[in-house]
Amino acid sequence: MGASARLEAKATVYIKTRSLHREGGRKVGREETTGDDFHSATKKWNLVHRVIDRVNDWYEETFRDRDTGGILHHQAHRLTDHRGHGSAKKAKRPP
Repeated sequence: MGASARLEAKATVYIKTRSLHREGGRKVGREETTGDDFHSATKKWNLVHRVIDRVNDWYEETFRDRDTGGILHHQAHRLTDHRGHGSAKKAKRPP
């Protein structure tokens, strides 16, 4: 019997746009993420496209199924309304 192997590559691109602000430092004005993302609950790889635009106060993200291309999750709203996600979540109280 012959042996066979399967190799898959996953890639994600992160882009940050920086500009000088009045104190003379560099400030990130826009972040964009496009590529593969592993969803731990379903144990599946999906495609993600996320834009965080601080200059225009905008947050948008779309997750697509890698196999079918169907939209699994999409949200778009003002960045100032994007609270309570990720590390900004309120801590759960013990029972």
